[in-house]
Parts: sequence; structure tokens; C-alpha cells
Amino acid sequence: MREINYHKTGTATDVVKIEAGDDADKYGVNHRYDFWLHKHNEWAKSGSVQFQKGSAVKHPWMDAKGEIPGPNGVTCEVLLAVLIDHLRSFQGEIPGSKGDFKCRANALAITHLEEALHWLKHRTYDRIERQVEGSYQV
Repeated sequence: MREINYHKTGTATDVVKIEAGDDADKYGVNHRYDFWLHKHNEWAKSGSVQFQKGSAVKHPWMDAKGEIPGPNGVTCEVLLAVLIDHLRSFQGEIPGSKGDFKCRANALAITHLEEALHWLKHRTYDRIERQVEGSYQV
């Protein structure tokens, strides 16, 4: 499987290995990512993220014969929302969180994650308006 190294900094992040856990589809896209932790001199699988394949919902303009697999994974938007919430808890912005790790870097990361989320939502709304959401049409 293909290893992903974007996260590595030469520190604690290096004890986490990320692999594209499935074969890419006909468009060259992977839908599962596996996470491994290096413990006791060996790699142990700690979890996976499965992304949505195909449309999760049926839209009025879709052909009645078209099969909709329904939800079968998460979207990029879902993972961004999790990351935003996690960092906001560091900042003390989530009820019950103390903000002990509040810093400018976290605030900037939140801003850029929110911007990424904005553009992915914008893409979805545009696709809905053009009636191509849920299809493989650009």
C-alpha cells in the first residue's frame, strides 16, 4: 500500500504510519486510510478512515434506475469538522474545555481548516445547482 508522509516532522508524529489502505479506484482515488502506531518495536494497526464512495443521497434529477449506495464512509467535510472541533477544544472554545493549549498556531490552523471546509461546501452547493452532485461528472 502507498504510505503517506505529509504529517511527519521528525518528532512524535513519526511513530504514526499512514497508508492508503485500498487500491485506487478507476479515477486514481483511494477511499480507505489505515493508521499504524509504532509500539514495542513493531507496527500495530490503530484505526482506519473510510471515505464515501459514490453518492450517499438520491437527488431529484437522478435517473430512477441509478443505484445509490447510501452512506458508506465519511467525507472530507466530516473530517475537517472533527479537526476544527478538536483544535477548538485546545483553544477553550468548546464547553468544558479549559484552553490550556491555546496558541496562535492553533487559531491559524482553525482558520485555514474552516477555509478548506468553506470551499468544499461551496463545491457541493455548486454541484447541486448544476445538478451533477452525486455523479462522477465534473
